[in-house]
Amino acid sequence: MEETMISSATVRNAVSQNSFFEELECRGQNGSIVIKVHIKGIVNAGRIPLWLNYNIGILISKKFPKDLPLVIDYEKLLDVHFEHINPDRTLCLATPIELRNKLVGLHPEKVLLELILGYMTQYAYWQQFSCYLIEPQQHGLAGILADYGNRLGVEKLATIVDFLKCIQNPKVNANKPCPCRSGRSLRACHMRTLSSLCPTVDAWMQMKTDLEELSSWQATIRQKIQYGRDKTPMMPLSCRQLVDGFTIPQIG
Repeated sequence: MEETMISSATVRNAVSQNSFFEELECRGQNGSIVIKVHIKGIVNAGRIPLWLNYNIGILISKKFPKDLPLVIDYEKLLDVHFEHINPDRTLCLATPIELRNKLVGLHPEKVLLELILGYMTQYAYWQQFSCYLIEPQQHGLAGILADYGNRLGVEKLATIVDFLKCIQNPKVNANKPCPCRSGRSLRACHMRTLSSLCPTVDAWMQMKTDLEELSSWQATIRQKIQYGRDKTPMMPLSCRQLVDGFTIPQIG
């Protein structure tokens, strides 16, 4: 498995080569490195020029690659009503598994800066027009659920949980029926897609964490329906129904 290679040095070098970024400060923090940068310039959102003028911090953890890089609104100047800003002021660039898979390659630091620039473009557009330039992924646990659903081509939470359990089981029988209930074996149906979700050990560990979060959410939903006021029986729920019908816990 190919591992992600990224460091404060590679990020700083990428910043120096990108015309939209200027390094303001680099300092240690509990063994990790925070690189404060200024994002400044004009980007074209379709035919609309947008002026970017923001300060953010890029945190490279001493536990990387176990811990993903974080992008921080350290000056607390971004509008918290923008739903892709977490309560701890970190910016939600993508779902954790999506971010891990995007940062695998020869120059993950350049990909990270591209993600940040795209995020700030989306934010600037929202700030000016109160709507999104491109409809983003759902935020928090709902986004994780929808991301796996889109990648696997399924909708039900229970099916997504079953798929993630297959990945976590090293003795999974590829000849057993596929969790999508297509009638074909896992080997002939979704095995290649599952393998593409897990290119590194860190991605495998991330999917384990996501499985725990989604399983816990699944249990909470079952409990709400089982003991709710209306006593409605548990029905198979789609990603869309889950997103629309329940309060989504936020993931930092």
